[in-house]
Amino acid sequence: HLGAATRRAETVRFADLLPERRWAESAGAGLRTVLGRAGREAVTVAFDDATPHWLVGGRTGAGKTVFLLDVLYGLAARYAPADLQLYLLDFKEGVSFTEFVPTGHDPSWLPHARAVGIESDREYGVAVLRELRDELTRRAAVLKRHGVSKLADLPPDARPPRIVTVVDEFHVLFAGNDALARRAVDLVEELARKGRSYGLHLVLASQSMTGIEALYGRAEAIFGQFPLRVALPGGAGVLDPLNDAAKALGIGTALVNTAGGAAGANTIVRFPDAHAAGAELAALRHELWQARPAGWRPPTVFRGYETPRLADDPTWAGLRPGTKPPLALVGRTVDVAGSSAGFRLDATPGRHLAVVGTSAVGVDVLRSATLSLARQHTPGTARFLLVPLAPGTTDHADDLAMTLAAAGHPVRRLDPAALRADLAALASRDRAGRAAGGDANVGSGRPITPETSTPPDLATAVAGTGSSSPEASASDGTAARTYLVVFGMDAAAAALGAADPTTFRSGHDDLRAVLRHGPAYGVHLLGWWRGLRRLGEDLGGSQNRDDVACLVALNVPGADLGLHLGVHDLSYAPRDGRALLVDRHDQRTSLIVPFVHDGAERDGER
Repeated sequence: HLGAATRRAETVRFADLLPERRWAESAGAGLRTVLGRAGREAVTVAFDDATPHWLVGGRTGAGKTVFLLDVLYGLAARYAPADLQLYLLDFKEGVSFTEFVPTGHDPSWLPHARAVGIESDREYGVAVLRELRDELTRRAAVLKRHGVSKLADLPPDARPPRIVTVVDEFHVLFAGNDALARRAVDLVEELARKGRSYGLHLVLASQSMTGIEALYGRAEAIFGQFPLRVALPGGAGVLDPLNDAAKALGIGTALVNTAGGAAGANTIVRFPDAHAAGAELAALRHELWQARPAGWRPPTVFRGYETPRLADDPTWAGLRPGTKPPLALVGRTVDVAGSSAGFRLDATPGRHLAVVGTSAVGVDVLRSATLSLARQHTPGTARFLLVPLAPGTTDHADDLAMTLAAAGHPVRRLDPAALRADLAALASRDRAGRAAGGDANVGSGRPITPETSTPPDLATAVAGTGSSSPEASASDGTAARTYLVVFGMDAAAAALGAADPTTFRSGHDDLRAVLRHGPAYGVHLLGWWRGLRRLGEDLGGSQNRDDVACLVALNVPGADLGLHLGVHDLSYAPRDGRALLVDRHDQRTSLIVPFVHDGAERDGER
């Protein structure tokens, strides 16, 4: 009986970590929470001036996730969302932070969480760090305005919340020694040096602290800002090499060191298994969620494994006819807000879209761009010319034609010969318009009219697959805009390479004229090229690369892409479910998750 009583006394329960009252503590001087017990004494740890940042190490299965959950729930129970915000990044395949966000089976979320990354991309991690750096700059201005040097000295009504950022498996963020890794190291170093004064605290957790190439020569300067070290089983790498106190740690115990890992400042702590207390955690989360302030927003969530759908995009839902200039949506940006990715197609030369790569996702990107543009036009004010040239794209073009026709838009499907004829007609209109003084009207001065004033049926929508004259194909309407959508533009090389025996102009001549001058007359090309070389040839060489200013690169080698763009330090590693968005006009380059049509799989697996 005495032994059983002793074991019960030594057992640490999750409830032992929680305060009697929720959200009753002040974060002015720092954040504190009970971590567990050393013997029978509760052990309290802090984010404050003495221990602003933590370094956590432990091998797989050592309880790192459990430890982090204990800390995060302990903090969330003590401090109100107005005093504490959480940014949570998980770079491994797992579910470390999924319980903090709403899901299909549980709508609750931790109100302190502002951004949560699950199976995060490095680019997402850098975006979060950049946002934190911007927050640091804003707080520096607030402190300067009040004439103080640290957050704790601000008056309570002007004091922003403290921010705790947890990066699990942080070594992934620094993987390799490329520009992205170096940028991440720069941001972490700046946040570690300045965060103490501004209430920004970091927790870096990993299985290993060695072999991180991007940290060579800088590890001591960065990790020296992390005085609180937590070694779990197998995590002695966070301690000084002369400190061997973590060798005999068992599961459920941690060595807490407040002297940067140096020997002599160790406390062995027993902490509870949060996973075993799943019902208690869920009850606490629901309690905190229900107590959230009115109008409090859920966290933004990045799930690295998710494939976004156009129909679920909030920007798509808000599109209405009359949007000027129209927006072509192609995916979701890998950023903190999860913002929509797209291009504005205005009258500026070069406002065309090129999707490049052999991945079949190119079909989905063109579909998303086309449907989003159509949504911004009333029926009859825009026409769509669909050209399925790549193998396997005919059914996709027919499906897109049906969708556009059902919405009341004039639609035609072209074969290579009809494409050649339409390009000639569009190019001649452009030349006529320029000869008339560059007016937006063409030829006779009348605006382009729709091919049909009533929504065509499917037979009409897919008509025109044989040869067609320019008069019957490109000159028979008054639609204000024409969108030429080509699935496999590289497959048109033979048709475009031939010269007209009467005008001596080739299809490439007409294509380049349309690319250069078409936007001024409401003509935009949306094309999928399966290779960069063919795109460059169609443009007429690198000197004309700005004639297609909007680009989505799929499975294209970064070095080849940089050469095409004339950007020598481009950092892009192609991978499934990702693409690089490039807008040459506004110097915008960002990683995106391209939209995929319902029922389609990534990267050619359909």
